[in-house]
Amino acid sequence: MSRKTNASIYQTEPGTRAKPLEIPCIKLLFIEDSEGEYLYAREMLSEVKDVLLMADWAATYDAGLEAIKRDIHDVYLVNFRLADDTRTGLDLLDEARALGCKAPMIMLTNRDDNETDLAAIRAGAEDYLVKGQIESQTLTRSIRYALERARMVKVLRENEERFRRIVEEISDSVVTVGQDGQFLYLNPAAVRLTGYTVDELFSMTFTDLIAPEWQEQLWSFYQRQFENQVHETLLEFAIIAKSGEEKWVEQTATLVTEGDNVMGFQGIVRDISARKNAEIAEFEQRALAEALRDTAAALNSTLKLDEVLDRILDSVQYAAPHDGANIMLVEAGTAHVLRSLKRGDQGPERDIPSDAFSVETVPHLSQMIESKRPLAIPDTQADPCWGELTDISWARSYAGAPIRLEDEVIGFLDLFSARAGTFGQVHADRLQAFADQAAIAIKNAQLYGQLEERNAELDAFGHTVAHDLRGPLTNLIGYAEMLDVLCEEGIPPQALTCVQTIGSSALKMDQIISSLLLLATLRNAAESIAEVDMEPVARAAAERFREQIDQRGIKIDIMSDLPRALGHGPWLEEVFANLVDNAIKYIGKQNESPHIIIRGFAQDDNMARYEVSDNGLGIKPEDRDRLFEMFSRFHKAEGRGLGLGLSIIKRIIGKLNGTLGVESTLGEGSTFWFTLPAAK
Repeated sequence: MSRKTNASIYQTEPGTRAKPLEIPCIKLLFIEDSEGEYLYAREMLSEVKDVLLMADWAATYDAGLEAIKRDIHDVYLVNFRLADDTRTGLDLLDEARALGCKAPMIMLTNRDDNETDLAAIRAGAEDYLVKGQIESQTLTRSIRYALERARMVKVLRENEERFRRIVEEISDSVVTVGQDGQFLYLNPAAVRLTGYTVDELFSMTFTDLIAPEWQEQLWSFYQRQFENQVHETLLEFAIIAKSGEEKWVEQTATLVTEGDNVMGFQGIVRDISARKNAEIAEFEQRALAEALRDTAAALNSTLKLDEVLDRILDSVQYAAPHDGANIMLVEAGTAHVLRSLKRGDQGPERDIPSDAFSVETVPHLSQMIESKRPLAIPDTQADPCWGELTDISWARSYAGAPIRLEDEVIGFLDLFSARAGTFGQVHADRLQAFADQAAIAIKNAQLYGQLEERNAELDAFGHTVAHDLRGPLTNLIGYAEMLDVLCEEGIPPQALTCVQTIGSSALKMDQIISSLLLLATLRNAAESIAEVDMEPVARAAAERFREQIDQRGIKIDIMSDLPRALGHGPWLEEVFANLVDNAIKYIGKQNESPHIIIRGFAQDDNMARYEVSDNGLGIKPEDRDRLFEMFSRFHKAEGRGLGLGLSIIKRIIGKLNGTLGVESTLGEGSTFWFTLPAAK
């Protein structure tokens, strides 16, 4: 529509110069075979005052089509029937639209025919007028309506085009999916996201793109949205691109409805792989740190090499999922497979193979020896570095880490998978953290094993020495006692003192040997613990000192309700014997009513407590801290002990998972107590 100045219309105001008023100018084209009809219509249009209507005339179909091609008119009024032509106004309308004509068209006809009216509207005509019923106001209103409708259509088309460009250019994928899962619309971003062509995507369903582990859950989720008619949902899930790469997406799904029926949904799909991978990496790092912490605790809880090797195999599951694992140790260039594990349908199968081979003959092991770095072989069949070992011909992917100690490779930790591409360098690097922990644990276990061997040798040596010493020592004690008896009257006093000193020293040596033998047996405590009836043990211990108890007139009471405990009977008899002996020694020579009591009772913490009390000399507070140290002796005038008894008791009770202590008041007596796990 153009704007022109109508010279016959002016707008004037007092004191101002009159100016012509601009009014709209609309250019019309009548495509009409009757000139009279055209002139009659132009006459009606001249009555319009608020707009300038300029009308042109085309008498034939072809003349009208040529004018349409020039595209200089705002509105076309087309007669449905044109003389001497088989083509109709509908045909002209179709050709005009095919040429890209956007101007509105009004169909003119001689008959009021609903079918023709509907056909014209469907073909794109803005209005339909019957010639005999046309008046100036009707014609003007139809032209205005056609222009306004054309303007609205133009705006809608521009908005649609703008929206289309936005949808086509945005980075998020926009898809429309039918209820059967077929794609109905895809923007270019969806093609870029999936890697498939448009034709390939239109031949697929939405669920074909979903990662297998998500398919059932996702389809159920959207089925519930359809059934409950939830307008909009948000869901994160994984898809598989054409390249095989797994991508994480976030989809906002909005229902597409027709009346009350759900036809499908429109999805706005955003690639969140970077964020999701960062979250997964953070989670994996946290899980790896926790796994390493738990592994360290598990490995540090034992010093037995067999248990350490088993726990290493258990822990490497946190490094990467795998079908098999090996632990090798290297000695003088030879690798020994000490443990292996293969996971199957029936669970993991452990093996203790005896494989041994030169590291130089296995390329991937040689490489790790040289680099001291972990190694990943994604496809063993395509990598020349792979050196196949016995019983793992099935392995298609490998990750290995050297077990390093003080810059020396002492072994290897290996993972195997039956599927190619399972392992990458990230898995080998994770495995290295477990291999480093394994190195320390293996070294500690080896040192412990060496220490156990040395201790066993020392125990054997001690038993041998004690046995060899006891024979001559027994003879020495016997001959000293014989000399003491035979020469009691005919030997000078000085010589008699020497003989008695020899006998006394020999007895002390015998006590020392007995104590050392007892200490040597404490190493096997865990293997000797059992349920013990404590009353007969306590009575047997006290009976050893019957002669001394009777000579000194000591009253000794042993409670009959001593609770049963977990321990080792012979050792516990030694505990009671040492405590009773200690009480006898320090009960005091001037004590008029010496009294020893042995009692016991159960505690609330599943422990049993036992006490040996006396009314003797007691212990100074400053001496109590050193009471259980070796060779500690107090009240030396009262007893001639070696100071080993209480330290041995402390070792025994500790080995039996108990505690030991003393309560004492100087001049009033002492109570030595110990606890043991109560028998159930």
